[in-house]
Amino acid sequence: VSDQYEFSFDETEVSLLKRKITFSSLSKEFLYDDTEKFYNEYEITDGSLAFSDTVDASFDKTINDVGIADNTFNVSICDVEGRDVTELYEITKNYGVLSVVGRELNISSKDAEFTYDGDTHEQEEFVIDEQTSLANGHEIRVAEKTQAVDVGVYQNEISVGVFDSNGNDVTFCYILSVTYGKITITRREIKVGTATNSFVYDDTAHYDEDCSADNLVKGHSLLVISHTEITDVNESGRQN
Repeated sequence: VSDQYEFSFDETEVSLLKRKITFSSLSKEFLYDDTEKFYNEYEITDGSLAFSDTVDASFDKTINDVGIADNTFNVSICDVEGRDVTELYEITKNYGVLSVVGRELNISSKDAEFTYDGDTHEQEEFVIDEQTSLANGHEIRVAEKTQAVDVGVYQNEISVGVFDSNGNDVTFCYILSVTYGKITITRREIKVGTATNSFVYDDTAHYDEDCSADNLVKGHSLLVISHTEITDVNESGRQN
């Protein structure tokens, strides 16, 4: 019966609004091991996809050294026929965080004992606690260490750095703890021999400071600070 009517139409507008959707990349924490870290995981945290649309998420962030970084990514959306319909969505992206935490490393400087010889002694050897370890290909270099000369017991303080296989200083990527050993310098044993002599009585004090010692450090000599004196006749002699 349409022909029984006279139609008139008001002007109207039809608009297609973009579909709102929020993507959130996930966070992940890693222990430092000098390898690139990534975490290509995300969630839809608000809104939804239309019908049979699918998402392709591409992650573009990796992290290697100790620190934090946003887990950035991009998305594209395709319909069931493979057409790109990304522009039909109002996309919000929330970034999670990638973090690398320091690697624990405990070392102990070794003990050492030396007999005094006038030279400088040091001990730069160390051991790594078996409960901790270096990342693959890394090495420890001793920068400074205790040096000892005189008799005594010294704390064997060493300062170290950690370097990767390319020679880069990566000490900042480790939680480093150093336990100090001891350096001991012991007294040097020497045997001193004094002279034997005899004098004719003349009512004056007589003495003989000639002496010798074995095992003295090269360049060292004996200095007599006291001696035995004899004045009266003593046929049995006195110890010099």
